[in-house]
Amino acid sequence: MRCVFQAMAGFLGRVDSETRCAFWAEEPADHGFDPGRLIAVDLARTPAAAAAKQIGWSEVQVERLLHRSERRGEAVPRSGRAGPSCG
Repeated sequence: MRCVFQAMAGFLGRVDSETRCAFWAEEPADHGFDPGRLIAVDLARTPAAAAAKQIGWSEVQVERLLHRSERRGEAVPRSGRAGPSCG
C-alpha cells in the first residue's frame, strides 16, 4: 500500500472532538470565515489504524497523530476534499 501525503498550512476553524476538527486552507478573513470552506479531518484516521483494520485504507486522512510529548511536527491532513490518499 502506498500513501502520498501533502502538507499545507491551515487555520483551525472548528474542534468537534478529541480527534476531529476542521480547518481553512486559506486565510479565513479573506472569505469572511466561510464555514463552507472548512476541511473536516479526523486525526485518528491514520495508516496505522488502517493496518490494524480499524478503518479502511480509503478512509486514511492523516499521516499519523502525534502526541503532545513529541517535540516536532504536527498531524498532517491530506489536502482538499478529494478521494483517498492511499492506493
